[in-house]
Amino acid sequence: MAKTKQNRASGPSGLVLALAVAVLVVLPWVVTNDYHLRIVVLSGFYVILALSLNITTGFAGLLSLGHAAFFGLGSYTTALLMVNAGWSFWPAMVAGTAMAGVIGALLGIMSLRLRGDYLAIATICFAEVLRLLALNWVSVTRGPMGIPGIPAPELFGYSFDSQPAFYYLVGVLVVVVIYTATVIARSPFGRALFALRDNELAAEAMGIDTRRYKVAAFTVGAMFAGLAGTLYAPWQTFISPDNFTLLESVLILCMLIVGGLGSIWGVVCGAILLTLSLEILRPLEDYRMAVYGALLVVLMIFRPQGILGDFSARALVQRLRGLVGEPGTAAKERNQ
Repeated sequence: MAKTKQNRASGPSGLVLALAVAVLVVLPWVVTNDYHLRIVVLSGFYVILALSLNITTGFAGLLSLGHAAFFGLGSYTTALLMVNAGWSFWPAMVAGTAMAGVIGALLGIMSLRLRGDYLAIATICFAEVLRLLALNWVSVTRGPMGIPGIPAPELFGYSFDSQPAFYYLVGVLVVVVIYTATVIARSPFGRALFALRDNELAAEAMGIDTRRYKVAAFTVGAMFAGLAGTLYAPWQTFISPDNFTLLESVLILCMLIVGGLGSIWGVVCGAILLTLSLEILRPLEDYRMAVYGALLVVLMIFRPQGILGDFSARALVQRLRGLVGEPGTAAKERNQ
């Protein structure tokens, strides 16, 4: 019986993922404008970045304000290997993801004794050091001139050099990251991260090695961000240190707050909503960021837990049953 209930609870989540895949397949046939499709692709990148930070901050409760640094590490590693070393995209993609993961693990080890605001300041400093390194190491990164001419990925002779092609490539990556984040959240590893977030002392008392899980949270989050960066570089065909500033890290964190910390589908909605909001407000020019900030403040006042909060498939089913009413509920209440 318990197994049946568990399957029923996890069913709607699979249905939501299947519907999302169906929408991803059909969307390029509906959105034919290249500019609009480019915004959709950009939303996909931010979904991956927001989910990667969600593992570090939403699951484990480790406040990071330098997440764009891992995004930049993946981008620069891929770009340098493809342009300077002549690598193809796929091995460069693996190298960029691994590089971001290694640096994320090192940052996690160095920040084990830091908590809260001190950890946030340390991640800001770390990201700024990497940005200045990319800006001043002209012999390797070309400094402020950036790296141009990054070639498009190729697979079996097919070149992903168009917006629809990149759309499907990023779409597949988005689905994989959403599925992986869902598996992590339901695994013993994910439950340990949630325990670490809720009460670190209690987690240690229960036998959880909090130091190891902190490093693991930084590593996994950094790898996902680096993975997004490996695709971002050939999509843009040009990258520079200006693409990976503190503002990008803050924007990614805002997507988590708007969607709901720890909520996978909430973070997805938050990333899409904020990306589209920036483009919708673009005609306002100088007032765009002011209006954008005001909307965030209003949302935080009236919905501090985020759009979906602690959304789960089980909670959604229970809410629907409460609205519709289960069969026999009225009779049970009369008997009581």
